Amino acid sequence: MDALSQDQKNLVDWLFEPNHDYSRAKQELRAVFADINQKSTKGVTISPDVVFYCDLKRFYKRQTGEGWVWVDGEITHPDAPPNTAMAIVRDEDGETYDPTEQCSHIGMRPPGNKVTNMFVINMSGNAQVIICPWLLEYADKKGWNERYSWQTWGVGKAARFINLKQFVSNWFYSPVDLVFAFEKMILHELTHANAFKFRRTIDVGGWDGYGWKNCRKLSHIESNKNSDNQDDWVRGGYDNADSYALFGSCLYALEKGYRFTEDGDVDTSGVQEGST
Repeated sequence: MDALSQDQKNLVDWLFEPNHDYSRAKQELRAVFADINQKSTKGVTISPDVVFYCDLKRFYKRQTGEGWVWVDGEITHPDAPPNTAMAIVRDEDGETYDPTEQCSHIGMRPPGNKVTNMFVINMSGNAQVIICPWLLEYADKKGWNERYSWQTWGVGKAARFINLKQFVSNWFYSPVDLVFAFEKMILHELTHANAFKFRRTIDVGGWDGYGWKNCRKLSHIESNKNSDNQDDWVRGGYDNADSYALFGSCLYALEKGYRFTEDGDVDTSGVQEGST
């Protein structure tokens, strides 16, 4: 951590280590990012694989010995006999569910306006990162301006579709959450993938694990997994997917000239035209 700039150290402090324990930060962050970087390098294979999908058409429902289940049609053909080993879509508790419903949660998910733009399904043969079709359709029609602009991107384009302005006005998100948002979403889902199951993250507190403000709160919670009962575990920033996603996307943004404050504000005065 000694080689980090002060801006980079600030990110470590704000998202993970308010007590400046850089030795632990180095160990934890390296375990997550080094694994993802290595496995995503060209020519390096991974088992199970990480596969990106941009639609949900392959999923269908069929009857089996355990009743009606949702399966992946790319892995289990619809004409396969009932006794075939099937790629059943299951949640963390082993229950089957309808994955096509995940992307329908736009402005309707309680306790407020929560948006599902990507999600991960961990199958036995691969880890599937699914980009919701609505997000790609919106980006294609409206344009995806990856350069930060609070007026033209934050409350202009995105807000009209996913009610982002209301998110911000309710103090749920911060300007930093919009910087390189697509890259942040991808990184978030990769930390969930079972290809990296030894360091796999969760969304600590569910929706309360998303966004700069929530990640700042989690940075002050000391993780404790000493109990044999996972229900007794205490999870903090080092367990939270969005904490790593924000850290990674902000590191990238620093290279482009962006600067951040502890409150999640963004300074774009150092960003060169065309650097994004």
